[in-house]
This record gives sequence, structure tokens and C-alpha cells, in this order.
Amino acid sequence: MPALLDHDLAPRRFTARLTAGFTLLALLLALIGVYGVMSYVVAQRAREIGIRMALGAARGEVVRLVLGRGLRIVAAGTGLGLVAALSRQLRVGSLREVPRAYGPPGSLRKSGAADRYHSEMTMVTFR
Repeated sequence: MPALLDHDLAPRRFTARLTAGFTLLALLLALIGVYGVMSYVVAQRAREIGIRMALGAARGEVVRLVLGRGLRIVAAGTGLGLVAALSRQLRVGSLREVPRAYGPPGSLRKSGAADRYHSEMTMVTFR
């Protein structure tokens, strides 16, 4: 019995593992992107940071300045990404609604489409 259950669940497990793998890959790419944004922000403001440090700015103030600017950019990108993902999900979700005649197994009988199909085929064969 466990072997039969394992065989039955194998495609679902494979899909779950594949999805988890792509999720980890997406997370890694997102982290690399955040690192890239932060390094870009620091490189753009390197001169300003140097001048502030030379004039006696505290290290915490400079870190807060750099992180604040970088995190605002990251937050804006995250917000836009979430809006795009949600709008895409709504569009894709609306495409998944299938007419009852073409739905999951057993739905033909519920919608009466099987009876219509049977009667049409009967008429064709007896003409």
C-alpha cells in the first residue's frame, strides 16, 4: 500500500520540489539584485560619504543615510513587483475558468453536455 501511495504522489512531489527549487533560485536572484542596488547607491555617493566622514559625521549617520536611500529604492522596486505580480495573477486566474463542458472529469454529465453530445451523435449515425 505505501508503494502504491508513493507511486501515486510521485508527480506531485516532483512538482513541489521543482517549484521549491525555482523559488530558491528566485530568492537568490532577488538577493543578488538587492546587493547590486546597494552597491550602486554606495558607488554613486562615495564622494559624498567621504566628505561627510571627513567633516566629522558619525559612522551611524552615514550608514543610516546609505541604507535609507538604498532601501527606498528596494521598497519601490518591491512595490512595483508586487503590483505587477498581483495584476498578472488576476489576469491568469480569469483565464483558468473553463466552461463546464470542458471542466474536470465528470463535469460533462453535470452540465448536460454529454446528453447533448450523445443525442447529436445519435442523429448523425441514423441519418
